Amino acid sequence: MATTKPALVDFEKEEKQIRAEIEKKHGKTTEQLFAEREKRVIDAVELREPDRVPVTLGEGVFAARYAGLPVSSMYYDLVAYRRACRKMILDFEPDLAQGGVAGVSGTTLGLLETQHQLWPGGKLSDDVPYQFIEGEYMKAEEYDLFLNDPTDFTLRCFLPRLYSVLVPISKLPPIRAFSGRV
Repeated sequence: MATTKPALVDFEKEEKQIRAEIEKKHGKTTEQLFAEREKRVIDAVELREPDRVPVTLGEGVFAARYAGLPVSSMYYDLVAYRRACRKMILDFEPDLAQGGVAGVSGTTLGLLETQHQLWPGGKLSDDVPYQFIEGEYMKAEEYDLFLNDPTDFTLRCFLPRLYSVLVPISKLPPIRAFSGRV
């Protein structure tokens, strides 16, 4: 039997408690509240008049700052950042929330020797938002190569430009060579 990390156990306990508080506050189950919000959003998307204008929130930097965390928590303290996102959602009660909790790991980005972005807690200070580094990651003369074999282009050309640790992959023969189709 797999062991559960204490942070995950605590998080699940908190979620049960929060669910009970939400149901007490609104007098409805969380499933009923979800159905109402889902209908509101679908009605708006399908150009029907919803019961009110749906509200959408994206977590991102705002969630970290709203919870008093440094922006670097998005990359280095995912449990705290997840709690920050949950706090923001509970406090504002949006109809739809767009996740920034995908789990971008600053450690992983560093190990990959990422070339196309900077992030808080990496080469940026802890409270500076993510930055994209402009670059020509696909050259004009490579469009035919990309269109003829997008997988090969992505693996042997594009990714090694984004992540220095993958440069050795660029020296592999075309991927089709491994299937006998050259």
